[in-house]
Amino acid sequence: VGVYHTEDASLIDALTARFKAEGRGDPTDYPQSRPDYAEAMAAEDAVRMAQETGAKYYGIHTSCRKSAEVLSQFRDDGSAVRAETCTHYTTLTDDVFETQGNLPMIAPPIRKQDDVEAMFEHLADGTLDVVSTDHCGYKRESKEVDNWWDSTFGANAL
Repeated sequence: VGVYHTEDASLIDALTARFKAEGRGDPTDYPQSRPDYAEAMAAEDAVRMAQETGAKYYGIHTSCRKSAEVLSQFRDDGSAVRAETCTHYTTLTDDVFETQGNLPMIAPPIRKQDDVEAMFEHLADGTLDVVSTDHCGYKRESKEVDNWWDSTFGANAL
């Protein structure tokens, strides 16, 4: 079974470098550095590779409508695809960065209300099979930094 964290690293690295150069270190800028299409592109690549090699695929941390729709297309054609989302992708929106700063710094980032709704839609239709916590505890000091890129990634999800 292939398991893959689906975010296009080359795109994210380029966007992060640009944000650093522009001094965009506020946590509210973070989701734009890891856009939904970067997740969807990587999901499509990973599932297609699994399909071509005959492997089963388990997608982790599905956070957005675009990625869930990619998974749905491959499930509809009979590919051996299973996937999960996380509690924070079903309960929080990117407004959380305004109120909580770097504390919810996770990857993929917490997204828009439409993406929250999509997680429920795709859980109901069977595209997403599991809701996990992806719990990752850190000391608060490792999160309370000046720029989002210096924050540890992971959040208390219990």
